Amino acid sequence: MSQVWIALGSNLGDREESISRAVAKLATLDLPPSRLSHLYETAPEHGLDEPPYLNAVLQTESERDPLELLHILQRIETELGRPPVGPARSGSRTLDLDLLAAGDCIEGVDPSGNAPSGVGAPGSSGIGTSAPVCPEPESADARAELILPHPRLHLRSFVLVPLCEIDPHWRHPLLGRTAASLLAELDVPPGSVRLHGSLGLEPAGSGPYPWRQLPARGGI
Repeated sequence: MSQVWIALGSNLGDREESISRAVAKLATLDLPPSRLSHLYETAPEHGLDEPPYLNAVLQTESERDPLELLHILQRIETELGRPPVGPARSGSRTLDLDLLAAGDCIEGVDPSGNAPSGVGAPGSSGIGTSAPVCPEPESADARAELILPHPRLHLRSFVLVPLCEIDPHWRHPLLGRTAASLLAELDVPPGSVRLHGSLGLEPAGSGPYPWRQLPARGGI
Protein backbone atom coordinates (compact mmCIF):
# COMPACT_ATOMS: atom_id res chain seq x y z
CA MET A 1 0.00 0.00 0.00
CA SER A 2 1.57 3.28 -1.15
CA GLN A 3 0.78 6.85 -0.24
CA VAL A 4 -0.57 8.67 -3.28
CA TRP A 5 -0.62 12.45 -3.65
CA ILE A 6 -3.10 14.13 -6.00
CA ALA A 7 -3.45 17.82 -6.91
CA LEU A 8 -6.91 19.18 -7.72
CA GLY A 9 -7.69 22.42 -9.52
CA SER A 10 -10.52 24.25 -11.27
CA ASN A 11 -11.07 27.70 -12.79
CA LEU A 12 -14.35 27.32 -14.70
CA GLY A 13 -17.93 27.02 -13.51
CA ASP A 14 -18.59 26.16 -9.87
CA ARG A 15 -14.97 25.53 -8.97
CA GLU A 16 -15.62 24.34 -5.43
CA GLU A 17 -18.35 21.96 -6.58
CA SER A 18 -16.10 20.45 -9.26
CA ILE A 19 -13.32 19.75 -6.78
CA SER A 20 -15.79 18.41 -4.22
CA ARG A 21 -17.29 16.05 -6.79
CA ALA A 22 -13.83 14.84 -7.79
CA VAL A 23 -12.95 14.03 -4.17
CA ALA A 24 -16.26 12.20 -3.77
CA LYS A 25 -15.68 10.27 -7.00
CA LEU A 26 -12.21 9.21 -5.85
CA ALA A 27 -13.73 7.90 -2.63
CA THR A 28 -16.16 5.69 -4.57
CA LEU A 29 -13.13 4.20 -6.37
CA ASP A 30 -11.44 3.18 -3.11
CA LEU A 31 -9.30 6.32 -3.08
CA PRO A 32 -10.73 8.26 -0.12
CA PRO A 33 -8.60 11.11 1.22
CA SER A 34 -6.66 10.33 4.36
CA ARG A 35 -5.52 13.96 4.35
CA LEU A 36 -7.05 16.87 2.47
CA SER A 37 -5.89 20.48 2.30
CA HIS A 38 -7.96 23.62 2.38
CA LEU A 39 -8.85 25.28 -0.91
CA TYR A 40 -6.54 28.02 -2.18
CA GLU A 41 -7.34 30.62 -4.81
CA THR A 42 -4.37 31.11 -7.09
CA ALA A 43 -3.48 33.26 -10.06
CA PRO A 44 -3.05 31.51 -13.45
CA GLU A 45 0.49 30.50 -14.36
CA HIS A 46 2.66 32.78 -16.49
CA GLY A 47 0.27 35.74 -16.19
CA LEU A 48 -2.29 34.19 -18.52
CA ASP A 49 -5.58 36.05 -18.97
CA GLU A 50 -7.72 33.37 -17.32
CA PRO A 51 -10.02 33.21 -14.29
CA PRO A 52 -8.32 32.41 -10.98
CA TYR A 53 -8.03 28.79 -9.91
CA LEU A 54 -9.05 26.95 -6.80
CA ASN A 55 -6.44 24.37 -5.82
CA ALA A 56 -6.11 21.64 -3.22
CA VAL A 57 -4.00 18.56 -2.54
CA LEU A 58 -5.12 15.26 -1.09
CA GLN A 59 -3.27 12.20 0.11
CA THR A 60 -4.75 8.73 -0.19
CA GLU A 61 -3.46 5.14 -0.20
CA SER A 62 -3.61 2.56 -2.94
CA GLU A 63 -2.10 -0.68 -4.19
CA ARG A 64 -2.94 0.22 -7.79
CA ASP A 65 -0.29 0.58 -10.47
CA PRO A 66 0.57 4.28 -10.97
CA LEU A 67 -0.44 4.16 -14.64
CA GLU A 68 -3.88 2.88 -13.62
CA LEU A 69 -4.14 5.75 -11.14
CA LEU A 70 -3.27 8.24 -13.89
CA HIS A 71 -6.00 6.83 -16.12
CA ILE A 72 -8.53 6.99 -13.27
CA LEU A 73 -7.77 10.70 -12.83
CA GLN A 74 -8.12 11.31 -16.57
CA ARG A 75 -11.50 9.55 -16.64
CA ILE A 76 -12.78 11.63 -13.72
CA GLU A 77 -11.67 14.82 -15.49
CA THR A 78 -13.62 13.79 -18.59
CA GLU A 79 -16.70 12.78 -16.60
CA LEU A 80 -16.73 16.18 -14.91
CA GLY A 81 -16.47 18.19 -18.10
CA ARG A 82 -12.84 18.51 -19.17
CA PRO A 83 -12.27 17.66 -22.85
CA PRO A 84 -10.03 14.58 -23.18
CA VAL A 85 -8.16 16.00 -26.19
CA GLY A 86 -7.81 19.22 -28.19
CA PRO A 87 -6.79 22.83 -27.45
CA ALA A 88 -9.54 23.28 -24.84
CA ARG A 89 -7.83 20.70 -22.62
CA SER A 90 -4.79 22.90 -22.02
CA GLY A 91 -6.64 26.14 -21.29
CA SER A 92 -9.12 27.05 -18.58
CA ARG A 93 -10.75 23.94 -17.19
CA THR A 94 -13.59 22.72 -15.03
CA LEU A 95 -11.28 20.20 -13.41
CA ASP A 96 -7.58 19.39 -13.40
CA LEU A 97 -6.29 16.32 -11.56
CA ASP A 98 -2.54 15.67 -11.40
CA LEU A 99 -0.87 12.57 -10.00
CA LEU A 100 1.93 14.16 -8.00
CA ALA A 101 3.59 11.11 -6.47
CA ALA A 102 2.96 7.47 -5.63
CA GLY A 103 5.09 6.40 -2.70
CA ASP A 104 8.77 6.65 -3.60
CA CYS A 105 8.09 5.61 -7.19
CA ILE A 106 10.24 7.21 -9.89
CA GLU A 107 9.16 6.92 -13.52
CA GLY A 108 10.07 8.80 -16.69
CA VAL A 109 13.81 9.23 -16.10
CA ASP A 110 16.35 8.65 -18.84
CA PRO A 111 18.71 5.64 -18.79
CA SER A 112 21.50 7.67 -17.15
CA GLY A 113 19.29 8.23 -14.11
CA ASN A 114 18.79 11.94 -14.70
CA ALA A 115 15.52 13.73 -14.07
CA PRO A 116 13.12 14.28 -16.96
CA SER A 117 13.13 17.65 -18.67
CA GLY A 118 11.78 20.30 -16.31
CA VAL A 119 13.02 18.71 -13.08
CA GLY A 120 15.78 21.18 -12.41
CA ALA A 121 15.07 22.63 -9.01
CA PRO A 122 17.87 24.18 -6.98
CA GLY A 123 19.89 21.46 -5.31
CA SER A 124 18.54 18.71 -7.57
CA SER A 125 20.62 15.70 -8.45
CA GLY A 126 20.40 12.43 -10.31
CA ILE A 127 18.75 9.46 -8.64
CA GLY A 128 20.80 6.79 -6.94
CA THR A 129 20.83 3.16 -7.97
CA SER A 130 18.60 2.22 -5.03
CA ALA A 131 15.79 4.58 -6.03
CA PRO A 132 12.43 2.78 -6.34
CA VAL A 133 11.21 2.50 -9.90
CA CYS A 134 7.58 2.11 -10.98
CA PRO A 135 6.30 -1.16 -12.42
CA GLU A 136 6.90 -1.38 -16.15
CA PRO A 137 3.88 -0.01 -18.09
CA GLU A 138 2.40 -2.28 -20.74
CA SER A 139 3.64 -0.27 -23.72
CA ALA A 140 6.16 2.39 -24.70
CA ASP A 141 3.30 4.83 -25.35
CA ALA A 142 1.97 4.23 -21.85
CA ARG A 143 5.42 4.74 -20.38
CA ALA A 144 5.79 8.08 -22.17
CA GLU A 145 2.71 9.56 -20.49
CA LEU A 146 3.70 8.57 -16.95
CA ILE A 147 6.25 10.76 -15.15
CA LEU A 148 6.60 10.46 -11.39
CA PRO A 149 7.03 12.49 -9.34
CA HIS A 150 5.15 15.10 -11.35
CA PRO A 151 7.88 16.96 -13.28
CA ARG A 152 6.75 20.46 -12.25
CA LEU A 153 5.37 20.02 -8.75
CA HIS A 154 8.53 21.53 -7.21
CA LEU A 155 8.04 24.71 -9.29
CA ARG A 156 4.37 25.33 -8.48
CA SER A 157 3.35 27.31 -5.43
CA PHE A 158 -0.29 26.32 -6.04
CA VAL A 159 0.78 22.71 -5.42
CA LEU A 160 3.40 23.22 -2.72
CA VAL A 161 1.29 25.52 -0.51
CA PRO A 162 -1.56 23.01 0.00
CA LEU A 163 0.94 20.14 0.14
CA CYS A 164 2.87 21.91 2.89
CA GLU A 165 -0.34 22.45 4.81
CA ILE A 166 -0.95 18.72 5.17
CA ASP A 167 2.64 17.47 5.15
CA PRO A 168 5.52 19.96 4.97
CA HIS A 169 7.93 17.06 5.60
CA TRP A 170 6.92 15.10 2.49
CA ARG A 171 10.16 14.36 0.66
CA HIS A 172 10.49 14.53 -3.12
CA PRO A 173 11.66 11.03 -4.17
CA LEU A 174 13.93 12.34 -6.92
CA LEU A 175 15.26 15.60 -5.49
CA GLY A 176 15.49 14.45 -1.87
CA ARG A 177 14.00 17.77 -0.67
CA THR A 178 11.04 18.33 1.61
CA ALA A 179 7.94 20.13 0.39
CA ALA A 180 8.70 22.97 2.81
CA SER A 181 12.25 23.45 1.52
CA LEU A 182 11.06 23.40 -2.10
CA LEU A 183 8.44 26.04 -1.33
CA ALA A 184 11.03 28.18 0.42
CA GLU A 185 13.03 28.27 -2.83
CA LEU A 186 10.17 29.84 -4.79
CA ASP A 187 9.68 33.57 -5.22
CA VAL A 188 5.91 33.70 -4.64
CA PRO A 189 4.33 37.07 -5.56
CA PRO A 190 2.29 38.59 -2.72
CA GLY A 191 -1.36 37.64 -2.95
CA SER A 192 -0.87 35.02 -5.66
CA VAL A 193 -1.94 32.18 -3.34
CA ARG A 194 -4.81 32.94 -0.96
CA LEU A 195 -6.59 30.73 1.55
CA HIS A 196 -10.14 30.29 0.22
CA GLY A 197 -11.88 27.88 2.59
CA SER A 198 -12.59 24.24 3.32
CA LEU A 199 -14.44 21.57 1.36
CA GLY A 200 -15.84 20.20 4.60
CA LEU A 201 -14.87 16.69 3.47
CA GLU A 202 -12.44 15.73 6.21
CA PRO A 203 -12.06 11.94 6.47
CA ALA A 204 -14.12 10.16 9.12
CA GLY A 205 -12.54 10.31 12.55
CA SER A 206 -10.26 13.25 11.83
CA GLY A 207 -10.47 16.85 12.87
CA PRO A 208 -10.11 19.84 10.57
CA TYR A 209 -6.65 20.21 9.14
CA PRO A 210 -4.81 23.14 10.72
CA TRP A 211 -3.40 26.01 8.74
CA ARG A 212 0.39 25.96 9.09
CA GLN A 213 2.83 28.82 9.00
CA LEU A 214 4.61 28.21 5.72
CA PRO A 215 8.32 28.92 5.20
CA ALA A 216 7.87 30.81 1.94
CA ARG A 217 9.14 34.04 0.46
CA GLY A 218 6.62 36.67 -0.46
CA GLY A 219 3.14 37.31 0.88
CA ILE A 220 1.26 34.07 0.43
